Amino acid sequence: MNMYNSGNAERPMLFLPMKYLEEVRGARSNVMSLPKALDQRAGLDKIGGFLLSEHVVSVVRLAMTRALTQLTPEVNDKCVAAYKEFMPPCTEWTEVNTMQLILRIWTRMISHVIVGAELSQSNAWLEEMNLFVPTCIKAVFSLRNGYSSSTYWLARYTNNDIKAIFRLRSRVAKLLEPLLRDRVEAVRLRTQDDTGRKKIDLHADAIQWFVEEYTRRGIKPTADQLAQDILTLSLVSLASTTATTLGVIYDLLDRPDSLLEIKQELKQSFGGMGDKISRQALSQLIVLDSFAKESQRLNPINQISMHRLVLQDHTFKDGLRVPAGTDIGFTNEQISKDSATWGEDGDKFDAHRFLRLRETGESADSRAPMTAVTHDMLPWGTGAHACPGRFLAADGIKMMVLNLLFMYDVKYPAGITSRPKNDDAHLTMGPAAKMPLLFRQKGTYGFD
Repeated sequence: MNMYNSGNAERPMLFLPMKYLEEVRGARSNVMSLPKALDQRAGLDKIGGFLLSEHVVSVVRLAMTRALTQLTPEVNDKCVAAYKEFMPPCTEWTEVNTMQLILRIWTRMISHVIVGAELSQSNAWLEEMNLFVPTCIKAVFSLRNGYSSSTYWLARYTNNDIKAIFRLRSRVAKLLEPLLRDRVEAVRLRTQDDTGRKKIDLHADAIQWFVEEYTRRGIKPTADQLAQDILTLSLVSLASTTATTLGVIYDLLDRPDSLLEIKQELKQSFGGMGDKISRQALSQLIVLDSFAKESQRLNPINQISMHRLVLQDHTFKDGLRVPAGTDIGFTNEQISKDSATWGEDGDKFDAHRFLRLRETGESADSRAPMTAVTHDMLPWGTGAHACPGRFLAADGIKMMVLNLLFMYDVKYPAGITSRPKNDDAHLTMGPAAKMPLLFRQKGTYGFD
């Protein structure tokens, strides 16, 4: 065990050995809390309330996941259109900030799911989304560095960075307000339609899902509440998915044989891309899935998982006593490279590691897929708080990679021969975000 917190030495975090994972996973929320741990770590509740509340988790886990089969072809169309919109002209090799490119593309894709077809294509919406994550990060650091926990409540009134977040939330609420009115009316009409006729078709996007969730829970739907919940979804999806995608691209460039194998799989599955991309087709990309999961295993974005704040004094089965107020968690990188689980080559990249497990392992149906929730690899967390949006994220990564490989050639810039060192921040890690890559549009699209 180890006590450490690089971001706040006054509030160290207790990193637990894996033997305690099952007990933490099964602990009641009034004993160990993820939302309260996140609030204490980042203070999100003090800079706009961007917390994974029960109704937000319910929308993602149930309504969004159910809609993915319907939405996948539409989201892929947005991916293709976004590449064409945001990729600069590149008939010759052209230097591109790849992180910014992927962020814009994923923003278009996820926005189609979150706010629907019309608003997701709005430049005003894209501008707010591009501002949101960096503005939020600045606000978190301003809160952490400028205030003690007893004076957090002052921050929204006295700190310019935190005021900026509330102004952004207000602007987003104004963009959402007319859509909210329409969706509330649609739900009302649908509820009243008891004639036996086909009920009014509702939109497949998070605005509609939240309106329905608010109705079930007796929450009054307001534009401000909706903006808070929509921004929460954006916050948890934008940074991690774009970073994971960039890491997969770097790892593909480092492994030409794997790149060729994945192109062959894509060619066999999609040919000339004349047909719509389906969720079922994405699920059959088992070589790409294995490669992406291995990239994720060796480069976990979050350095901690199963993060909890202990709310009551707790004694584990072996006698370890943890007092109330303790931050606890498990280290992702250590778990992901544990030789006891992954063998002596656990710290090496093996593109077929999860492909072999899928084809020959006893746990082929549980541990192998990228979206699997297991105890030996925790990028999605585990237990009741496992990431509910992991299915959309994994599908989105595959769509961004396959469309990139279909339309463009890509390589490292001169002088770079392998994946650069990851960027490190407080308890997070990501691929080098500022390094550009070279892109060239293919004369004829294809996976050759």
